[in-house]
Amino acid sequence: MGGALAASRQLANEFSVMRQLCLYRQRRDPTSYVPEHSWAPVKESTFFPYIFSQDEIPGSLAVASGARHWTLHLP
Repeated sequence: MGGALAASRQLANEFSVMRQLCLYRQRRDPTSYVPEHSWAPVKESTFFPYIFSQDEIPGSLAVASGARHWTLHLP
């Protein structure tokens, strides 16, 4: 991901969090300000999902079932 695109996406993500907080506050106080989406438009995603074939699924499950399972022990 290019530097400018990464910075743009980071700004959009941060703006989204702030906007969600404003929307939350607006539920409690209808006079609260909520900025518009257009202030930090989100670029189109380049994510392309991978769809496993029916032949690949059993092999993936076999590998996953043989993986070590970690347990988190909290004090």
